[in-house]
Amino acid sequence: MPASTFIFILYAVLPVASWLICRAMFRTRKGWVAVFVSSVVAGSLLWIAGIHFIDVGYKNDLMRYDLNKDGGFSDAELTPDARAAMKQFANDTGRTLAPVVAPIATTFWMFFLFGICALFSRGVQDVRDFRSNRQAEQASSSNGG
Repeated sequence: MPASTFIFILYAVLPVASWLICRAMFRTRKGWVAVFVSSVVAGSLLWIAGIHFIDVGYKNDLMRYDLNKDGGFSDAELTPDARAAMKQFANDTGRTLAPVVAPIATTFWMFFLFGICALFSRGVQDVRDFRSNRQAEQASSSNGG
């Protein structure tokens, strides 16, 4: 598995792990905010690291076509595959904008998954409350009847 894939899997799991940490350790709003902000910073760094590993992969792919290892490409080295690798390396603005986009996208990602986790947690709590109420009703009806 490439390093960038592993990093992006960590990025995807980070909000759920942060939510679980919040639920287990913090009951105050300050604690939740601190974990959320820390998660956004960590997620942004993971995003940028993943993009860096993709960049290194593109660069290594391009350098495979530099036959004389001089760092440049002569006409003899510019095969169609080398041109495709060069185009892929040079035209990816996402790698360039990653430090700007990462915090914004990570904030939205965290809000989205924190919201899903909150809804799930509320649903689980509602089911628990329903079961305990039903058990209490059954116990009271069997004792009273």
